[in-house]
Amino acid sequence: MKRGIKLYRNGFRVLPYGEQGDDWLGLDQSNNRSIVLGPHMNRSFFGFVELEDRSGNFEETSSREGLIENEYLNELVSFVYRSLTSAVMKVSELRGRKATASQKASKKKILQKLLIVRLMK
Repeated sequence: MKRGIKLYRNGFRVLPYGEQGDDWLGLDQSNNRSIVLGPHMNRSFFGFVELEDRSGNFEETSSREGLIENEYLNELVSFVYRSLTSAVMKVSELRGRKATASQKASKKKILQKLLIVRLMK
């Protein structure tokens, strides 16, 4: 199964976004830094972004391999990245796990650990 987040602009697929080895959202690098603790590698996702570009803010490169980097593309990448990592953090919280490296353990987790320590004595 092919994984990754693909990009469509005005109904047409824009390569190489979402191809194997293309981490256009920086998810692999973010996962390796472990700021967001839930696993969120590029290969963990399967989906697409559909972009309607009526105003022409997103231009393809001359080779038609990708989009020209500009403020609009940067904002899109940031929005999609934040959306995915926010969902990963929410899932972690619902599972009772720390979502970020800077987050302190929940009171429930601390109490569970104290109970285990007392039972072991």
